[in-house]
Amino acid sequence: MTAVVRAEISFPLAGNTIAGTLYRPGVADARVACVVMGHGFTLTRRDGIPEYAERFAAAGLAVLAFDYRHWGDSTGQPRRWVSLHEQLADWQAAVDHARGLDGVDPDRIAVWGMSMGGGHALLTAARDPRIAAVVALVPSTDPLAAQPPLKIGMRMIGRGLRETITRSPVRMPAAGPPGSFAIVAAPEALSGFERLTAGGDAGVRSARPPRFTRLFCSSSASTTAAYRSALSSRLLLAPHTPNSSGTTSTTSPASGRRTSTSSQPMKSSS
Repeated sequence: MTAVVRAEISFPLAGNTIAGTLYRPGVADARVACVVMGHGFTLTRRDGIPEYAERFAAAGLAVLAFDYRHWGDSTGQPRRWVSLHEQLADWQAAVDHARGLDGVDPDRIAVWGMSMGGGHALLTAARDPRIAAVVALVPSTDPLAAQPPLKIGMRMIGRGLRETITRSPVRMPAAGPPGSFAIVAAPEALSGFERLTAGGDAGVRSARPPRFTRLFCSSSASTTAAYRSALSSRLLLAPHTPNSSGTTSTTSPASGRRTSTSSQPMKSSS
């Protein structure tokens, strides 16, 4: 294991600025592989990712972790807006930026994502044949496979319409217990989000983090309706490992099994 060098970076995209953190091995005798890391749809590069990134860099890999537009340190209005189309464009822009970094082998770019970020990683690799490998942790593969109860679904639609008509943010919780008004309402949802965000990033960690209250714009929830990353896994040319041992309310067991069945084993690059 080697020392890790860390730097805050940014790059432009469609009139906005994508914020990122670049991790590098302290000593590298040649160009290294780079892992591009992105999170779930309301999380940032400071939520749980640094621990993984530090380990990757200590093992000799470069890592580029980034925030989506509208979130974290990236620009974009309105804040807390979720656009799956934009997030996928953010992923490709991050991959392209990583390929141009000094000391990085452009043919050894891997993508790593968690939850919705895992689905984005699968889709990014399906669209970009140069991606060398994919890791998708509990990826969101088919949100429609786990619909909320009718009453909660209607409430989501109503809030989304109100936000669209008034053009003023009407936000809803990202996570909550079963039966609650949240986009991910499951037994492990709130505690899982809290574990990811409570530790945060060692560089910005507070002594006593506040309770998780991650909200997002209600109308953006409707953008998940056509999201089907599971259908793209069969198009992947890169070795990929979707880890679906744990599921969320946006990852059905059946779609997780289909994605895993079509996957190829990860292979190390020399």
